[in-house]
Amino acid sequence: MPELTEGEREELEKSLLELNRGRTLMEAMREQVALLNTTLSELSSTIETIKKLKELPEGTEILTPIGSGSFVKAKLMPVDKILTGVGAEVVVERTPDEALRFLEEKSSEVGKAVQQLRSEMASLEQRLEALRPGIEKLLSKTREK
Repeated sequence: MPELTEGEREELEKSLLELNRGRTLMEAMREQVALLNTTLSELSSTIETIKKLKELPEGTEILTPIGSGSFVKAKLMPVDKILTGVGAEVVVERTPDEALRFLEEKSSEVGKAVQQLRSEMASLEQRLEALRPGIEKLLSKTREK
């Protein structure tokens, strides 16, 4: 059975290590994209809710979530202020229009982050695919008799 030269063995080990690291990184990137997509969905839902609340007359009966899938009936007060989270458990009081602009900007930023990650994933996938022929060549050499 032909043996790999020292250089070929090092090349194979290096390539296999890079392939494994790349796969791990790809999985982490997929998880990040999933989290960002969840954030985009929440932002979209919040934006639509604010738009609908602005249209409802004062006193309209609504269901307000209190946690664990439970709700309480409430009457809508004038929607003149909305508290929006800005991070680190800090909220800022804004008018509905200011809140909508803020949330739409945040949604745009998250969308750009998703696009950037997908682009990086495509580049990584190309790099990993480029490693395969060399790995397969070296592995087939070890299998030859």
